[in-house]
Amino acid sequence: MGEPSALRPWWRRAVRRRSVLGVTALTVAVLALLATLAVGLAVRAPTTVAREALRATPDRLASVTIAVDGDPVRQDAAFRALVRRTFGVAPVEVEHHASGRHSSWTVRPRVDAVRAGDLRALAEGFATLPDAAARRFAAAGGTTTHGSAARTTTTTADAVVALHEAVPVPVTVLAVAGGVALTMLARLLVAARVDEDRLVRARGGTPGLLVRLAALEALAVAVPAALVGAAAGQALLAARYGPPAAVAEVLVPVLGVVALAVGAATASALVGTTSRPIVRTPLVVTVPALVLLVAVAAVAVWRFRTVADHADGVDPIAVVAPAAAVTALAAVAALALGGLLTLAAHLAARRRDLGVVLAGRLAARDLRVHTPAATLLVLAVATGVLAAGVGGTSAAFLTASTRIAQGGALRATVGGGVALDDPGDLVPAPLRTTAALRRGTVPVLRFTGGTPTGSAAVIGVAAPALPRLLPVARTAFDAPGAATALRSTPAGVALGRGRVTLRLVSTSAALGPLATTTGEFGVPVSTPVTAADRAVPIAVTAWVADAQGDLAPVSLHGGVLRVGTRSTSTAAGSLPTGGPWHLVAVDLVARPTADVQDARIAIGTLRVGPRVVPLPARSWTTAPAAFGQGVLARTTDPGRIAVTARDLSSSVAGGDGIRLMPSAGRRVPVVVTARLARAVGLHVGSAMQITGPWAGLDARVVGTVPVVPGTDGGPAVLADLDALDQGMLAQARQPQRVQEVWAADAGQRDTLRRAFDGHVTLTTPASDVQRRFLALDTDVLLLGAAGGLAFALLTLVAAVAVSARDRVGETIALRAVGVRAGTQGAVRAAAPAVVVVHGLVAGVLAGALTAALVVAGSARTSVPGAPPALPVAVAVAPGPIALTVGVVLVVGALVVLGHGVAVTRGARRSGGRG
Repeated sequence: MGEPSALRPWWRRAVRRRSVLGVTALTVAVLALLATLAVGLAVRAPTTVAREALRATPDRLASVTIAVDGDPVRQDAAFRALVRRTFGVAPVEVEHHASGRHSSWTVRPRVDAVRAGDLRALAEGFATLPDAAARRFAAAGGTTTHGSAARTTTTTADAVVALHEAVPVPVTVLAVAGGVALTMLARLLVAARVDEDRLVRARGGTPGLLVRLAALEALAVAVPAALVGAAAGQALLAARYGPPAAVAEVLVPVLGVVALAVGAATASALVGTTSRPIVRTPLVVTVPALVLLVAVAAVAVWRFRTVADHADGVDPIAVVAPAAAVTALAAVAALALGGLLTLAAHLAARRRDLGVVLAGRLAARDLRVHTPAATLLVLAVATGVLAAGVGGTSAAFLTASTRIAQGGALRATVGGGVALDDPGDLVPAPLRTTAALRRGTVPVLRFTGGTPTGSAAVIGVAAPALPRLLPVARTAFDAPGAATALRSTPAGVALGRGRVTLRLVSTSAALGPLATTTGEFGVPVSTPVTAADRAVPIAVTAWVADAQGDLAPVSLHGGVLRVGTRSTSTAAGSLPTGGPWHLVAVDLVARPTADVQDARIAIGTLRVGPRVVPLPARSWTTAPAAFGQGVLARTTDPGRIAVTARDLSSSVAGGDGIRLMPSAGRRVPVVVTARLARAVGLHVGSAMQITGPWAGLDARVVGTVPVVPGTDGGPAVLADLDALDQGMLAQARQPQRVQEVWAADAGQRDTLRRAFDGHVTLTTPASDVQRRFLALDTDVLLLGAAGGLAFALLTLVAAVAVSARDRVGETIALRAVGVRAGTQGAVRAAAPAVVVVHGLVAGVLAGALTAALVVAGSARTSVPGAPPALPVAVAVAPGPIALTVGVVLVVGALVVLGHGVAVTRGARRSGGRG
């Protein structure tokens, strides 16, 4: 009979604690809302975002086209059967085009039916379909394939995996913050009901009854609140991502939140019936628990960093690392706050000012009530700082990795021959102006070279343009440093623009042994010398370059070497459009009909238009490797462009040549990847030889970088294009032509297309798909921060309400001994004010420390396609921090002021004016 009579005081005390129960209901509703949004962002949003990304992708990048010859009807049936076997149930559509006996099929994802779970199957299908089709139609002559659907679907599938790996982090933060908030509210409720529980038990209530009624009370509060929060969350999700795809997506957040609320209430009631129910756990329990939490967080962070660095996959311990870290740091900060307030109370007790003494003592006593709010506020602010770090760092890392891999904001690639034959092989003139260089639109030379340990990509680009092309963190790529290290003084003779004329002076030439034939009876017969044998044509090629490193051969016509006499001839030709140009090398190619010995050739005068150009002050020498070793030549007259050739052969196809160029600048300064430096054993100042498809390259290492722009992060070499031209001219008779242009501004797309008359392939950094999913990652993490902040402020409001209610007797007593009402209001407001200030300071510090530990790993997880060698530079998005700090300050100030005003009014009512 004791239990029924115990129910009546239970319900009456429930009404008395309606403020705490109301805050609990609001907490459950907020938690259900955020949990619903988090689950929706993890389950429903990837499908919507994947569909949007595929729709926004150009058709050539989201499809594959396969063509074959044969009977269109039979081939179509065979191809569709092949598609069904290759893709299985993955949604694709096939479009067939036939013209005579030629058929082509375009296969693309059926976007409206694609779900996030289909992306991996689509990626595998598009990757295997071309080879499968080639084997199936081998008898018909094989197939031709176009399109990049495999790459696009693989990138999208990887982005979904990265999102699923990142989702447990904020969800864990949300669960921890919500669980702590509900537990602390439940413990506040138990602490506030100490006397009431005694009354219930005195009237016959058992501990089991109290626990059961606490569970029923929690269930009655949590179910409607969770339903309201979940309904609001579903409405928000439906507006952006459509209706839920499964019932579980709706029920799991509701059931999870209700179970968490009931569990927190039941556990707190159970503890309250077996021991003295206090809000603040004794140090004998707190310290070991805190040590254990810190240890778990340390292990989790270690695993998190290990998995991120080595891509070992999802680790169940690693995914909770950020949540464990911020929770451990929040707990440490809360414990430290207790010690600080206790010390402050002891110091205040030595003062004679009553207000100071009371403030110290009451703040230390109220800490028991405010500890939950203090812990959650630190956790909330730390999570906001962590969200700013993760969001900012991941976005910056995505931008840096994709832009470095691309080489700029836009890349133009042209086809055609590889050899640099004439000025027509230059990039279009509008792209070779000084204004284009200032805009960051520059030509780029690319080829694959050989090193002692394997192949390496060689990239040549105008070094001064690197900072504009790659405005990324210096830890990712130090563009200003690389530009300074690579930039060298332009070699050669400044020409300007116009028509160039060379006056060639030749002397001391003699014919070699005349060709002989065998006559009648074996008598040798000498070939008679003709006037043509003594007039040897000299083909002159002037190699000119501009400020960006554009290199062009200019043929100068009219050069002649007259054997046996001093002769003068003139070779002339027009410089290409653009410029201004400077002369970097001169080729002299003789085509004698008989061998010529001891020919001395000098450039007597150099003119551009009517203007005489001074000859170089520094000596020019031959580059024997450019034309092979057939010509033994030596330079003469330092300070002039002159040469003595010991032998000019008449048997060399195409003529016997000599290349003259500045003696300096043939060893090319290069920046190499750290990976290549380790493999070859290079360091700054080392010399290295690079072999190429056209000639070798003599290089000198001036620096190392994690990744060379325009590459995938493998072994690579970066050089200034002008210096690379010099190095290639010293080694190769015919250098390679430029087939790429990089632009710092994606808005140059139309300019590049017009310049190349549409015959160009334009690509931008492949970041659109990843950026869409990265926004989801950030949104989910911000949900955790918002939830933690809401729970912290709700708990602070509840703690203030409990404190005001439980301190009514003290207020009356203090008023009776003469403490003014205003003084009491200020003294009582000190405790929540300290909690708010401490939460901001400690939260920022805890968030910054956690961010330093985990943001690099989180960014690498969010950008799975980034080169492993590329370091992560920490970047903070100011928005989340400003919003978090602003909300805490505004709401905290309102709570503190409201608490002070309420205490002041209560004190005045209890003791008159004053």
